[in-house]
Amino acid sequence: MMKVLVLVGVLVLLGLSCATVSSNDSWTPLPEPGTISSVKIVPPGLDVLPQIAAYSGKWEGKWNNGRWVTIIIEKIEPPDVVAIYSWGLLGDTKGGWTRVLGQIEKDSVALRWGGRTVILTSTADKNTANAEYRRVEVLYAVLRKN
Repeated sequence: MMKVLVLVGVLVLLGLSCATVSSNDSWTPLPEPGTISSVKIVPPGLDVLPQIAAYSGKWEGKWNNGRWVTIIIEKIEPPDVVAIYSWGLLGDTKGGWTRVLGQIEKDSVALRWGGRTVILTSTADKNTANAEYRRVEVLYAVLRKN
């Protein structure tokens, strides 16, 4: 009986680890719903310019190094924004997320933390944004709004 319980436990753990990465390889971790850190997108106020309000929401894509990224613009109160930056697995490096305070700069959103800078620049259709990541290297991505 003990061997069966151990086997079931191992299978459950294997199943959980397989569920961590989706079959489409686009997984990025986000805060668990219901936690103090959970995602809550606050609609921009009527006083926010439409081209800036368009950044509100969830943006997803892949950096040119192959790492998936999700950026959620939770709140826009010009010149400030509150965002979640989430990154996926890449090689031996695990994914994770962090909440970031950013700024509106001209018609772009700039997120800065820990020596990193991510700039989002909306495209004409407002459903895609060009993204640039700077730290040690410079990465580029086209993110789609979901």
